[in-house]
Amino acid sequence: MKVNPNYLGRLFTEKELTEEERQMAEKLPAMRKEKGKLFCQRCNSLILEEWYLPISAYYCRECLLMKRVRSDQALYYFPQEDFPKQDVLKWRGQLTPFQEKVSEGLIRAVEKKEPTLVHAVTGAGKTEMIYQVVVKVIDDGGAVCLASPRIDVCLELYKRLQNDFACDIALLHGESEPIFELP
Repeated sequence: MKVNPNYLGRLFTEKELTEEERQMAEKLPAMRKEKGKLFCQRCNSLILEEWYLPISAYYCRECLLMKRVRSDQALYYFPQEDFPKQDVLKWRGQLTPFQEKVSEGLIRAVEKKEPTLVHAVTGAGKTEMIYQVVVKVIDDGGAVCLASPRIDVCLELYKRLQNDFACDIALLHGESEPIFELP
């Protein structure tokens, strides 16, 4: 049996998969202990003491909407396949020296897996500053997700990214139809 391509890169509970599918997946504990604290493997939330169940297990309240995960259960993971390497950047603009410095800092942060925030006024070139780090992630076989709490920003970014990149781009927001795989 072949793995459903819509499963790649996703975590599932036992009840969401058939026995055959569970055998093909990587089995992970639903929760992990770090420095004496318990964390959900699905959403990475800290598990609080009051989330203890009478059946001698903890559950994660933070990701409860995605089906309950308990400390005495497992999650099943299907690793994401690498995307093909390609020359994706079509944008040929020029960054200012300051923008270039920010862009290089973003690349270093991604390489070190450090969280980073770029805070700048509208029109400062934040979108263009992320282009080189997006290219690096894609060239390394990865995928990129840009998130915004506003649909209008998602729509605007989608148009710009379609013009500036030669790879498939999916647009997802609260009012869109779900897309599980890029064409």
